[in-house]
Parts: sequence; C-alpha cells; structure tokens
Amino acid sequence: MKRAWFIVICLLLIIPFAGISQDVNVFDDDENSKTFFGINAGFSFPAGSYSSVNSGSTGFALPGPGASAEGAIFFSKFFGAGLRLDYNRHFVADNKIVEINTQSIPENAVYDVKSSGMYEVASLMTGLYTSMSINNWLQINGKALYGPHLARIPEFEISYYREYEFNGQDIVDDWTELHEAAGDWQFGYLVGFGVRLNPSRSWAFNISLDYAESYQEIEYISNESGVIHDEIGTAYYGAGVTTGFFNQKFRYMLLTGGLSIFL
Repeated sequence: MKRAWFIVICLLLIIPFAGISQDVNVFDDDENSKTFFGINAGFSFPAGSYSSVNSGSTGFALPGPGASAEGAIFFSKFFGAGLRLDYNRHFVADNKIVEINTQSIPENAVYDVKSSGMYEVASLMTGLYTSMSINNWLQINGKALYGPHLARIPEFEISYYREYEFNGQDIVDDWTELHEAAGDWQFGYLVGFGVRLNPSRSWAFNISLDYAESYQEIEYISNESGVIHDEIGTAYYGAGVTTGFFNQKFRYMLLTGGLSIFL
C-alpha cells in the first residue's frame, strides 16, 4: 500500500507539469478559473475482502450507489486545496454467505442468513487537488484526500437447524444469532483521477474514477439463542446478549459523473 501511495503522489505531481512544455495545447489558465464546486453521482464497487467476489471474503458486499459533493480553491495554476463529502451504500450478498458456509456443514443441515439494510460509508475529507488544462474544453484532474470515514453495518440474522441421530438418540440443533446494526468511524483516504468537459467558462461535466479505503473495527451487539451440539453430542446453549467485532478494510472504487460550477 505504501508503494501505491508513492505512485499516486508521483502522478499527482507529474500530471500538471507534463503540460507546462505543451504551450500549444494548454490555454491561459489566468483567464479560466479552476476554483470549483461540484456534485457527482454514480456507482460504488467494493474491493478486496470487503467484496463478495473474493473466496476469502468477510464483507460479502455488492456494488451500490454513491454520491459526493466537493469543492476546491486553486492557489496556483495547477494545485489547489479542497473538501469532499462522500456517501456510499453497498448491498449484501446473503446468498454468497450461505453458499460459502454450507460447504463446511452437514448436508442435512439448514443454514440461512438474512440481512436488513445495506452497508453504508460516509466520509468528510480534505487534501490536495490538481488540474491540467488540455485545451479550452478539456481538463485532467487528480486528488489525494484524507479524513474521517463513518461505516455502518446492517442487521444480520443467522439460523442453523439440523435433525439427526447420535448413539441411538434423536438430536436437534436449533440455533439463532441476531447481530444488531452498528457503526463506527476511523480515518481513511481517497485518491482519484478524472476529466472535466467544459462547454463554457462557468460550468463543466465531470467523469471521475476514485479509490477509497478505511479500516474499521465495529463493535456490535449479538443475541444468541437455541442449542447446538458438537461432534460427540455435547450441547451448547445460546449465551444470550454478547458483543462481537466486525473488523474490515472498507475498500471501494467510485465511478461517478456530475456537474461543476467554476467560482
């Protein structure tokens, strides 16, 4: 991850200066303000162990909607400082959780998972913005931001049921866990690149691809009930109300489009 950060910072610094020697293509920025306020919306794609496509997944998250509002003041021709507010929601792949867990339980057992709601991640970040004008209607932009990320997990209900015979006795496993919705916040970062199409000097269309990440340790309340037996027939009863932790790197890519107003 340190190498990725190094590459991103180098690109943010190189992109603006790559246009300095191209006087034919770069228009006079003194006549075109880059200070802006923009609103974007699109799709948010989970990544890594947070995603459902990974066999070692702990998040089982699916793509969902994402939106942002951001603005930056440019203190030089290529560099500025800004603020960004993000909100993302990710669906939960209940069927994927069931599919992976049923691979390690007896065939006659019934295992089910139901979630109520979606994963939610909101962030407020500040940092560096860059912009290089290719011509009067096209800009290439970059950003590297850091700030608090608030993540929330939905409610999960997990159930397990099995009837079988052991040493001549009829055994019934009937177990339920209810994990309540919970949330917490930690600091995280976002890096991204985009293009801005300028039909006029006062506003523009945006297309952006961003990557965000934060590590969260979310404590939730769990209510265990019922009974389950081990391989030698020993019964274990639900402990009632307990606490658990959802430790996860919330990684996701944002593909968004929107509008910006130059100030």
